[in-house]
Amino acid sequence: MNSEKKRGLSRWLCLLGTVSLISYTAAVVFSPLAYPDYDWLSQAVSDLSAMSAPSLSLWNRLSALYTAAEYAL
Repeated sequence: MNSEKKRGLSRWLCLLGTVSLISYTAAVVFSPLAYPDYDWLSQAVSDLSAMSAPSLSLWNRLSALYTAAEYAL
């Protein structure tokens, strides 16, 4: 692989990593707003995306780019 292709691949991976970080962070920060009585000190983050969680819809929307970047890798 020549250096031009390596540089392009590195940029692509960096972009995907940044997008997934921002998307997941947004899901973790904003999904509790849709989950009444969610206590981040005593509940796992995975509770926000549980099938019965009131925040599931918001979580799915906010983490969509995270999922897309994960599949692209």
